[in-house]
Amino acid sequence: MLKNSKRESYALSPEEEMFSDNELSVCLQTKTDQNINTLKNFTHQGDQSNHLMQRSSFNEQLYNLGTIYWLIYAALYLLNLILCFWRAIKEIALPVIMVIGMLNMFSLSAQTPRKDSGADGKSTPWTVGHFLPEEFWDKEHLFIINGDTVRRTLQQHRGKVLVLDFWYIGCSACLRHQESITKAKEKYKDQLDVVMVNNLPKWNKLEDLQKFYRTKKYIDYGMHDFQSIIADDYLYNGFASLGYPLYIWITPAGRVGLITNLNLLDQDVIPFIERSGNND
Repeated sequence: MLKNSKRESYALSPEEEMFSDNELSVCLQTKTDQNINTLKNFTHQGDQSNHLMQRSSFNEQLYNLGTIYWLIYAALYLLNLILCFWRAIKEIALPVIMVIGMLNMFSLSAQTPRKDSGADGKSTPWTVGHFLPEEFWDKEHLFIINGDTVRRTLQQHRGKVLVLDFWYIGCSACLRHQESITKAKEKYKDQLDVVMVNNLPKWNKLEDLQKFYRTKKYIDYGMHDFQSIIADDYLYNGFASLGYPLYIWITPAGRVGLITNLNLLDQDVIPFIERSGNND
């Protein structure tokens, strides 16, 4: 540092560049302002960076919400298509089932004749269109009714639509159908009877059927009680049974109306019941 008599001077560099007090103050003030401006710029840049990050995060959240919305919309649209498709199937299901039933009916009608008690010792099985003989109604069958056995005829079902439901315990489809069958019996109780038939060659032993009732298995399949013809061969031979489940539809007039392996009791329109003025 160098001094003279009138003012002080300072050496600020190796080259001994000299500044006065005022010059030094201005210089320091300038440096300070520059530092402050630099700090402000840095702070402003930091604020802008934070703002951009927040905006980016917000945009990302909006994008995710939009993606979720469109996924939900697509799922609902697909569900609506499935429901519409299902309604369309239900509208055409019954006619298709009836056609299949008719084809099955014609197949059954072509079965080989069996030996029977006819005048010539032979006759064909009862097929669609046949009126059943008095013997059919008067024949006694062995029934199991809620665990007990009793013998009785089918006379009490005469005059209604009668469906013979051929089944056995090992037939899962036979049992799955019972819930819809039970509902149909309740809905049309004045017009419809369904009699289960446990027959040769698939009949079950009496103790197995009693266990089926005792363990309340029938309730698991939607039945309110358990009744069935058991140890049958008369009906089995009479209708040339083919496959399980098998449903024989008999009209109130006593005519064989339909023979099918399909459960038609789960439809909105039940054959031979909701046909006004035509129960033949």
